[in-house]
Amino acid sequence: MINLYDETAQALEKHHIKWNDIKYIGSKDIKIPIGIFIKLAKQTFYEDDFGIQFIPKDLVMVAKKGIFIREEYDGSEWWDYIPFNYHGKTVTDLHTLANSDGWKTLKGTYNTQT
Repeated sequence: MINLYDETAQALEKHHIKWNDIKYIGSKDIKIPIGIFIKLAKQTFYEDDFGIQFIPKDLVMVAKKGIFIREEYDGSEWWDYIPFNYHGKTVTDLHTLANSDGWKTLKGTYNTQT
């Protein structure tokens, strides 16, 4: 059994993010005020082992420098953090967003064109 609040607090701490850095919690359809999320998360215990996914799969937390999404494998679930990093190279000579090799990053797709 795992508590959703504890799991969330650990995910935030792991990535050096504080609650006041969270700008949005919810999904594309529903926004949850942070105070209500915290209250409900503290009351939410679930099996994080294999089986079924208990926490809504579209639940996200948007922070100032990244987004937390719910990931799942065969019912085992967790928060995954995707940092925003806008320090990349601006390219104007990109010719495609697809690649014939498959499984490439945007950078990898661009580098095969140049």
